[in-house]
Amino acid sequence: MLLVLLGACVILFPYAHSVTILFILASICGLTAGGFDTAQIVWIIEMWENPGVFIQTQHFAYALGTLISPLLVKPFLADDQHGSEGKVDQGTTLWIPFTIGGSITILGAGFIIGLFLFKKYEPPEINSNREDSGCKKTGSNSDRIFLIIFSAIFLGAYNGMELCTLQFFPSFTHYIDLELSEQDGAFVLSSLTGAFTLGRGLGILLVLRAVPEVILIGNISLVTLGNLVLYFLANSSITFLWIGAVLLGVGFSTVFPLFFGYIEQYLEISNVVGGVILVAGGFFSGLYPVLIGDYMEVDPFMLTYTNALSVVICIFSFGIIYFITTRTSKTKL
Repeated sequence: MLLVLLGACVILFPYAHSVTILFILASICGLTAGGFDTAQIVWIIEMWENPGVFIQTQHFAYALGTLISPLLVKPFLADDQHGSEGKVDQGTTLWIPFTIGGSITILGAGFIIGLFLFKKYEPPEINSNREDSGCKKTGSNSDRIFLIIFSAIFLGAYNGMELCTLQFFPSFTHYIDLELSEQDGAFVLSSLTGAFTLGRGLGILLVLRAVPEVILIGNISLVTLGNLVLYFLANSSITFLWIGAVLLGVGFSTVFPLFFGYIEQYLEISNVVGGVILVAGGFFSGLYPVLIGDYMEVDPFMLTYTNALSVVICIFSFGIIYFITTRTSKTKL
């Protein structure tokens, strides 16, 4: 039902003729998407003993969506830098891509409902008697608590960085000295999401062969490099704007699924534990748009400042997580 509500709100976006209605629809979308995200991660971990590759595959599908979305909307945006004077009012045509996107979301909900009706999922026996806490009594409770706290901080900082970049990158391209049009900004965003999608596709293979923490370090390094390129070189160079966007896309690509594949080795992700980590992380990341949204027109580099802060938080929190997990030697807490 969460997906049905999410799809309905997406379809209604072009008909929101006031900021209040738009805010309500966006809030519902955030709540439903967050609820679904929490449920499906825990569900995947419950179904498979080694869920890393399945989480990676699921998020590859999400990346495909981020690639298709700006390409779908691009033809219906203004193609000059000063609006759509002399053209058909965008409000009369924007319903087309939003209806397509919302309908696909509802179709996905239909598939899940169909599976529930015709082939109902039964939890594996190993998990059916699991306590609500989802914790094996084989490690320090304080270590488990710290893992949950810093996992939420890591995911909050990362999610905030990824979502803000995807949300505000077109604004960034418009308000820097290049002053790209809405269409050109959406096109550059598609290079970021294209690299994001390709990275997640390759990540399906990498997660089978490489050590997760090594890939995570590589991801964070690429994000840092991409952010530096945007800050120092992209303001007056379309080439470096594209390079920075691609570096960010590749850097973002496998962080979220790989982190869950990593932490699941040490922390048993029950419904409660997964919910706490994702909801707390989502609340943390939800502050980002509120903090920088009003400043993008004045200083578009607020996006790079926020990304830099997020990288520092991710490195700090993952350092603590790594220290705790190396002591536990893969004994689930």
